[in-house]
Amino acid sequence: MDVVRREFETGRGTVHGIQVTCPWFNVVWIAGAKGLVACAALSPEACDRLGVACAIARSSPDNPIRTLDDLLGRDVRVANAAAGALGIREGMPVREALELLAG
Repeated sequence: MDVVRREFETGRGTVHGIQVTCPWFNVVWIAGAKGLVACAALSPEACDRLGVACAIARSSPDNPIRTLDDLLGRDVRVANAAAGALGIREGMPVREALELLAG
């Protein structure tokens, strides 16, 4: 397995990206001080139970999220209640959601 870590600057602070390449699929997420945006491998419901704001980016079997850059280029498919309270909505570009999660 390979792990890639990158930092990204937003207008509200730094967010941290992790990309884990597994034999089955990649797990990709970018987290800020207030929560995270991830590929569909993570569960917004689990994050909800922990009180963590979580949004899942749009992907499909034909167009999976394989890299951090893929994630940054998508829009939000679903946001849990904590993410919604921060203003994160379905259809919002991931980059805009990260601004709200950064600081």
